[in-house]
Amino acid sequence: MSDWSSKNPYLGVMSEKPLLTSTASTKETRHMVMQLGDSGLTYKAGDALGIIPENPQELVEDLLGLLGFSGDELVETHVGEADLRNALTHKFEVHRLCKKFINGLGHKFVVSGPEVTVRLVGRTRTSLSTGENTLSWDWSGDEDDYPSDFLPVGVSSDPARELWEGLVNDAKAMEDYLWSRDYIDFLADFPSLSFTPQEFVDNLDRLKP
Repeated sequence: MSDWSSKNPYLGVMSEKPLLTSTASTKETRHMVMQLGDSGLTYKAGDALGIIPENPQELVEDLLGLLGFSGDELVETHVGEADLRNALTHKFEVHRLCKKFINGLGHKFVVSGPEVTVRLVGRTRTSLSTGENTLSWDWSGDEDDYPSDFLPVGVSSDPARELWEGLVNDAKAMEDYLWSRDYIDFLADFPSLSFTPQEFVDNLDRLKP
């Protein structure tokens, strides 16, 4: 039985790739010849040949830099342990953002601890030129009691959380967002999120032949 498999592929050499179609044709078809060497592999009609891609090194290095990783960190992948640089280059799709990754961010937005409410309870104002106290106000305890010229700023919100909720709750918005974005774009849109190396790779799509 062969030792070669999708998890342990044999790296053959393409020795020929003659063009079968006319140079005037709008379609390009080639006959490719692969050298199997001493692999022990034989070809049978119906067998499929997989081309195993790898991600551009520049893209991987940019991603590592934005994440703050060296690339030497060890992570567990679907084919065993690998250093992060190797995993991002050979094991996972890092060019196009995937839905599974976005959906897996929910725990990043969970608020822990008690809710905190901030309330204005007093205000004083002093003239810099005369030192005279020009305003002195103390809260009466009524919910709607504010100084006469005070405008409440409203509830503070997290833009990253709002974006994420808009994506996971709207299939069309999710589709449009994923269409033209990679993980570098994602990190620009969600700058407040941080990941461990394992967290980052856990929801990436596998790099498929």
